[in-house]
Amino acid sequence: PLSVAASGVTGGADLRDLGERSGREASEEPVAGLPIRVVLREVDLQDVVFASANAPFTIPDATVSDVTVVPEPGALVLGARVTTEHGSVVAEGRLTLPGYNLTGTITQGDVAVAQHWWLGATGGTVSGPFSLRRGQLNADLGLVDGQIDQSGFTVSKLAGNIAMRYPIITTALAGEGLGGPVTAEGTVNIAALSYTATGTATPQLADAAGWLKDLLGLEPDAFEASGRASVTASVD
Repeated sequence: PLSVAASGVTGGADLRDLGERSGREASEEPVAGLPIRVVLREVDLQDVVFASANAPFTIPDATVSDVTVVPEPGALVLGARVTTEHGSVVAEGRLTLPGYNLTGTITQGDVAVAQHWWLGATGGTVSGPFSLRRGQLNADLGLVDGQIDQSGFTVSKLAGNIAMRYPIITTALAGEGLGGPVTAEGTVNIAALSYTATGTATPQLADAAGWLKDLLGLEPDAFEASGRASVTASVD
């Protein structure tokens, strides 16, 4: 039996070949040896700061707090808050041992955490289940009250679904922009550093003209517009 209490902890991990290593460990046959089995009785962690290196994708600097660890036969039940400079993610899950398969739920995540990869993601929250098995990360998240700010163009009240099957992310969202409804579907390939997206919008031309004048640095009275347009766009 073992109890662990620690505070003011700093540390890090090298995540190189994480998937191959975890898969190999899960498939290894038991090795004969001393019949010693560690049983965690209590775990109390506070003020934990954790860094990572050589991950298969870039990860922002983060602080891990509100850590909870509850041992149970063959697994650990975990909970934590991960905070970056842009926001935080609260999650809970179950880690099986020794296979190191993690299944859990993001109970609340700030979309702004994604600013590490895309500065345009400025608002909203996500929640939903995720799993990490043999290096494969999957997640199915729901977005509410999202906001995107890009080149002076704002889309707000975004809602919809985001699915990750690493390295592929697919999404279907709907919101409001330039005085009208906006819908979009997209795919991001993290490994290939590429994306494709299609969208439709029905903007008010007066709002669109104001955005265009700001984007081009024109005088407010450079031109006027009225009415409504129907727009379909594809981007990759």
